[in-house]
Amino acid sequence: MARSLLIMSAFLMNCSLGNAQSVPVAEVFAGYSHLWQGNQTAPGWNASASVNTNRWLGVVADFSGHYFPEEIFGSASNSGKSRPSHYRFLVGPQLSWRTPKRLTPGIHALVGLTQRRIHTSGISNPGYPFSSEAFPYSVTTTDNDFGGAVGATLDIQATDRVAVRLIQFDYLGNPSAVRFSVGIVMLHGRRGQ
Repeated sequence: MARSLLIMSAFLMNCSLGNAQSVPVAEVFAGYSHLWQGNQTAPGWNASASVNTNRWLGVVADFSGHYFPEEIFGSASNSGKSRPSHYRFLVGPQLSWRTPKRLTPGIHALVGLTQRRIHTSGISNPGYPFSSEAFPYSVTTTDNDFGGAVGATLDIQATDRVAVRLIQFDYLGNPSAVRFSVGIVMLHGRRGQ
């Protein structure tokens, strides 16, 4: 019995040392995200893909989309609704601290493209009150600009191939906002360090 426990302990120690010394080559994250911008909030999604060059340095590409509540407007000559949405396409370095407890905190600084879209649809009657001829319309306007993010992550490794992102917090620029995300991280490949 004691010999079996000793062999099992040695095996588990070897496995945990192997996990502590190996680093995933690539990590793919997908999850739920929530954005706070001024006095507005918007639910959405966040996804990223990163390649780790060594134990502590990686390059990450981050994508997100957030959808603000519909705004309804109306007058005698024009009525409809508009729905703003924000998309971000960012890239940059990420520093990670891989611990033996399977926790991986990290920080990143990202730059890239911010796209603001407003989809407006409704019914217009430009001849009101002299004409009753109304027509429907649907218009999407976009505004592209440079943007950035500075943030932190905390992942806990569940298996050799899956981790859970407990939290990702980002301060976003242009427009200024705060983003929180949670989700699943898929770990691909192993690189011994």
